[in-house]
Amino acid sequence: MTLNKLKEHLLGENLANIAKADPRLATAIYGVEKSGVNFSMGMGTASEAEKLGRTWVGDGARLAKNQDYCPGCLVSADGTRIYRPPMMKDSLYAVTGMQANFVTQDVGGKLIGNAHLNIIK
Repeated sequence: MTLNKLKEHLLGENLANIAKADPRLATAIYGVEKSGVNFSMGMGTASEAEKLGRTWVGDGARLAKNQDYCPGCLVSADGTRIYRPPMMKDSLYAVTGMQANFVTQDVGGKLIGNAHLNIIK
């Protein structure tokens, strides 16, 4: 197995393990295949969003560089997953008025998916 194939295999295993943690995370990972870039991953509380977000970005996550624009945002160690904590939003996807985002991008920073978790009380 080549190094690139091994990396792809490990990434696939990592994503599968994240998906197993909660059905909403599975939607964040696999929903883009069905729904395009922007899609809903359901609803949850702010504390659930925080737990899911930490699972989403995984060990070794760091604060995003743009904290003025995105306070509390975390980026996975490999840079392919971003968690944006709950914030008030005026968007078609923010049906409750507040949402957290679970973003997927390629290693070059190109957006692949933006899953929206609507926050309920």
